[in-house]
Amino acid sequence: MSKQADLTYKEGLLTISGDVTFDTVVDLHKQLPKHFDEDLDTIDCQGIDHADSSAISFLLAILRICKPQQPTVINLNPSLSTLAKLYGVDPILFP
Repeated sequence: MSKQADLTYKEGLLTISGDVTFDTVVDLHKQLPKHFDEDLDTIDCQGIDHADSSAISFLLAILRICKPQQPTVINLNPSLSTLAKLYGVDPILFP
């Protein structure tokens, strides 16, 4: 069973923490702030303890919500970076 995942949003910074997996990503979507799309600058992934491909999908969903501005994704762990490259979406996450 996955550990709880959480989002914190303050002054243009969205912080993701906990386990971002198939079991937790629906709850993360429900936690997305309703009006951050206009001022989200950075998505910090340092607090992610465990993740699967659902984490990549979740990050892409956030970027779609924020289009046309492109928040910067920071502190993505090596395993998620590898998944992003494998799926061919690293240029989207790291333009």
